Amino acid sequence: MDEADLDRFAASHSISVMDLRNDNYDDYFMKRAKSLLILIGKAMGKPVTGLGGEDVIKEFGVSLE
Repeated sequence: MDEADLDRFAASHSISVMDLRNDNYDDYFMKRAKSLLILIGKAMGKPVTGLGGEDVIKEFGVSLE
């Protein structure tokens, strides 16, 4: 598997290749969480709510909105 294949594979799984390559795990994790929540909302046919709630901010340190 070459680098371009790996990039496409990672992107298809909502993974920011640049964040991983730059050792930027916090940004990678937040971007992936937001992407997955958007996918979940699409599957449910409605947006996921409460992403800016106090409990979310407590656990993640920021809003996921």
